[in-house]
Amino acid sequence: MTTVKSTDEIIKANVVDHLCWDNRVDASNIKVTVNDREVTLTGEVPAYAASIAAASDARSVMDVTVVNNNLTVNLPSIPSDEDLKANIKSRLFLNPYLLSYKFDVNVRNGWVTIDGTVDAYWKKLEAEHEASNIRGVTGITNKIVIVTTEDEDEKPVDEAIAEDVVKAIARNRKVDVNDVNVKVEDGNVILTGSVPSWEARGAAYNSALYTFGVTHVKDKLAIAAPAA
Repeated sequence: MTTVKSTDEIIKANVVDHLCWDNRVDASNIKVTVNDREVTLTGEVPAYAASIAAASDARSVMDVTVVNNNLTVNLPSIPSDEDLKANIKSRLFLNPYLLSYKFDVNVRNGWVTIDGTVDAYWKKLEAEHEASNIRGVTGITNKIVIVTTEDEDEKPVDEAIAEDVVKAIARNRKVDVNDVNVKVEDGNVILTGSVPSWEARGAAYNSALYTFGVTHVKDKLAIAAPAA
């Protein structure tokens, strides 16, 4: 008698295969569990960037709805905190989107804390991304504050931000704007609704992320279960 594999078993096999395929990720010490299409990654990786890549790989697998990244970073060699700090500050300065900003970088036992101000939420994430790619980083606390403009009269109102986000989603062929609800409170965008794939969810998220005036994006979009 042939045993039919469950959806969770298929997802697990695909996630494992995808992690093993990705040359950025050493999957030998990663354990994958799946419960009702929710993936949990546990174990160790040799770099913080590998942890981020592994979570991204899991999200890209068909039928996955949630990814819990519980991976820890176990470095084969540990650079000094001072070297890490210098490398991160250099990387931030060399980024063309960030070179005009001043950041305060502190490192303790490989854990990085970044302070400063930028004028867009995506730039805050860009700074975190740059730091995550430095060898020796074990984790990041991002305390960068978004200041869109010093002039209160020039700050975009929530209604205008919401309208711009909705229009951006509507222009994107990867997502149906009717699947996404957009709410804005003090520049904070909240996305709710149900979309058919991670690709659609990512398209909606990016539409909000790169909109002027946005200070944070809370992605509460669900991935719709496939039709039986």
